Formats: sequence, C-alpha cells, structure tokens
Amino acid sequence: MTDDVDILALGLLDPAQIEVAWIAPRTAQSAAAQERITAHWNEHITEARRQQRVLFNSPIARLLGAKQPNPGGPLRLELTGGDYRSFFVTCVRDHPWFKANAPEALHEALGNSLLLTHGNHVVLGVRSDSVASYRGYAHVFGGVLEPPAADAAADGSFILYHLQRELLQEIGLSLQALKHPPKLIALLRDHQLHQPELVWWGELAPGNAKYDVAFEEHDQLLTLPLQDALITGEPAIPLTPVARAAIALLQATRQANAEQ
Repeated sequence: MTDDVDILALGLLDPAQIEVAWIAPRTAQSAAAQERITAHWNEHITEARRQQRVLFNSPIARLLGAKQPNPGGPLRLELTGGDYRSFFVTCVRDHPWFKANAPEALHEALGNSLLLTHGNHVVLGVRSDSVASYRGYAHVFGGVLEPPAADAAADGSFILYHLQRELLQEIGLSLQALKHPPKLIALLRDHQLHQPELVWWGELAPGNAKYDVAFEEHDQLLTLPLQDALITGEPAIPLTPVARAAIALLQATRQANAEQ
C-alpha cells in the first residue's frame, strides 16, 4: 500500500451500491477566507500563465462526507457544489492556513477516475507539464467530478456519465469497450492534494485495445505488468499515490478471490 493516502471506503462496488445525497452548503465562508482565496488564486493564475499552463475555474462536486458501515457494502456520498478555484487554494496550495483558520472553507473536490487493465497489464497516463499537480507522474484516468444535472438520479449514474466523458477526452475510450461495467475499487484521499478520489476498475474487453493518449493532459501512456507495477515500475516515471494504492487494492482483492 502507501502511506500517502487514506482509505475512506472499500470495494469492489457496483454503481448501484452507491447512493448520492446532494446537500446545501452548511457554512458560509468568512470574509477573510474569501479574500485569501481570491488573492491566492490571482497569484496562481499569473504563475500558470508565466509557465504556459492552463488554469481555470469551474464548478465541482465537493465531498462533505462518505458513509460505508461495512467494507464492500453500500456507500453513501454526501456532496455539495463548489468551485475549482476554492479547492485549488484551500486544499492544494494553502491547506495549513485554511485548516487552522477557516476549516469551513476547505473544498475537498471529489476526484473520479478509472484504473484501466488489459489482461495482465495496467495502463496509466503520464501527466504532462500543463497540469497543476503531479507533473511527470503516471496516474489513473479521470478528473474532478462536476455537479450533476438538476434531474440526475441519486445514485452512481451521473458519476459514471462523468467518467465516460473523461475517458473519451483523455484516451478516446468508451465504457462500452470494457469487459464489464466499472467497479469501484475504493474512495481514497491523497495526502498531498487533500483530495478524495473515487477510483474505479475497468478491464478492456478482448479486441478493444484501441486507445490513444490526449496530449493536453498526458505526455504518453505507460503500460506495466500488473503483478510487478508496484515493485519495478519505471524509475524515471513514478506512480502517484492514488495509482499505487489502487493497484495494490486491486491486486489484494484478486488474490483474496483466488483463495476463496
């Protein structure tokens, strides 16, 4: 496993086992928190432009709580609306100050990603210099979850819809190309980004090995033997903590099922 992530919930779960409760924000941000977010965001925008990176604000789904009474059992996600700007400042760049002085302003953006396997191999994307975090690291495919449409069902369907869009954008892959519908490996929280992330598992169906990287977010694809991914890896290309944890959990689950 890895000491860089927390396990908030454990699978393998089907989408039908996930309940989503959309909740109104509980506490308004203080004036000091709002001013600090605005000032730091403007600094980061200037820095991104100087480095020729793209940084923009957009609506996000913010995780308020996750409840799973039993590992492998149904998972309830409590979400509310937020924005990427607040997440980036309060969690990624200035977390200690907000945790100490304005914890109500912390925006834990919920990540939504897929660990792709192809036979005995795992396929990851090597993050490009244009992204905000973990440049040059190999990561699972996905992104920050966006709020659902007003008429979305209170289940995992809008989460899978978002996952489908991310996969199409990043590697041109449809969920229909998978051997089975995605299964949730775990809900993890990255210690560096202070971000919770839903990590699904998808196995490519035979004959559906056609995919390619989108170079806006990734420099290349990295394919590693699943059994050796955590041992050997590729020295010049480290794995993100979430990718490492997801691979370890998937391997452990497969081993446990094989022993039954």
